[in-house]
Amino acid sequence: MTHDTKPGGGVVQKEDISGDDPTREKSEPNPEAMEWVKTGHKLEDEGKFKEAIEAFFKATLCDQNCALAYWGLWNSYSELGNPYESRHALAQAIAIEDRNEARRKSSGPGQLKNSIESDFNAGNLDHALESCDTFISGDPSDGEVWFIKGCCHLEQEDMDSSIGAFQKAVELDPGHFYALNNLGVALGRSGRIQDATIALTQALSQCSAEEFEHFIVESNFEKVGTGKEGTPLDLIVLE
Repeated sequence: MTHDTKPGGGVVQKEDISGDDPTREKSEPNPEAMEWVKTGHKLEDEGKFKEAIEAFFKATLCDQNCALAYWGLWNSYSELGNPYESRHALAQAIAIEDRNEARRKSSGPGQLKNSIESDFNAGNLDHALESCDTFISGDPSDGEVWFIKGCCHLEQEDMDSSIGAFQKAVELDPGHFYALNNLGVALGRSGRIQDATIALTQALSQCSAEEFEHFIVESNFEKVGTGKEGTPLDLIVLE
């Protein structure tokens, strides 16, 4: 799930990402990041897109929340015909700006929850976890937020934390099919075979045999104790 933007090699017109859209909230990169962004734009103007990518990438190392750097990466990767990296940079830029916009308007639970999902889907796991903790400190009774928290920890291969979060999600919502499945996967990866079997059995009871998710959980059930890792269900599957 997590990705690292890497310099490399891509055609969208520059005005498409000029940043003049008044509906978007700009991030506030630190001064060093902004200097690299300015360098990147200058290199873009000269048609040196590979060098511009290097500059924008250095800006993200200075400030991982620098949306302007990701907009620059999107444009430069697009100009070089690199669709995968350009889409990833675009997703990062939008996620950062959407998060900033939500936090600027309000820190209410609805906006914060949307920010958590956006961060998770964009692979910004640290930010998603930070927002989960903020949300939970105000409302510890939302099983879905505990579920997302568990997904983040699972992606980071922190089995103990993921198990604790998924258990809390199931405690709050005993019929949470996705949390039960992921709990079983995390338990299986931790070598807790009996507990994993119980969780996956409960997950199987929550959906019919005709559903695609049933096939995934059944496959996970069969993998328990074999040394093969199960497949978690997360927000990407839910969309």
